[in-house]
Amino acid sequence: MTVSEFSKKRIIDWSGCSPEKVTVVGNGVTAVFNEAAPPMQPGYSYIFCCSNRKGHKNEPRLLQAFKKSELNNKMKLVFSGKPDNDILDLIKKLQLESAIIFTGQVSEEELASWYAGAVITAFPSLYEGFGLPLVESMACGTPIIASNTTCLPEIGGNAGYYVDPLSVVSIAEGLKHLVGDESLRKEMREKGLLRAKLFTWDRSSDLVRDALKGMI
Repeated sequence: MTVSEFSKKRIIDWSGCSPEKVTVVGNGVTAVFNEAAPPMQPGYSYIFCCSNRKGHKNEPRLLQAFKKSELNNKMKLVFSGKPDNDILDLIKKLQLESAIIFTGQVSEEELASWYAGAVITAFPSLYEGFGLPLVESMACGTPIIASNTTCLPEIGGNAGYYVDPLSVVSIAEGLKHLVGDESLRKEMREKGLLRAKLFTWDRSSDLVRDALKGMI
């Protein structure tokens, strides 16, 4: 059992097993992530990135794209978690010290509020097996901009705005376009709320149960 069609294909390619032996059961989000979550109000508008400092999260290109988009002149880019020395060095090099915020460790409720208060959520990851931040953000009613690779278009569906994660220009243009188009964000919000309803733990548990029954 695995979480996405992308991951299923990777498992089959690696193991050589028949497709019938691998079942996609997905992931879900808790009820904390919903459109009624109280939005964070830090006193500035911001783009949110639920991430960590691991290389595949592609944070250096996101920072470079944020700088290139010139959105740093009117809003901030907020990362979950704590910074490390590498990202602090890059922020200094890009002269973005006043535009980048790190939330530190947060509870699920606080995380939902950071999503809910954001103009958009950015998730230009290079590799994901599922991409939970996409569903969390959609469930909170916040539009998502994400990579056009691995499982992310599968999870975001028609509710996502997709960019090339290897291209700083593509990410920058996507950020600027989505932040600047309120009607598009409103359309994506509605699509995202509907899309998020497909990913629940009840649905996943039902699929796990049915897969186990099929083994008996």
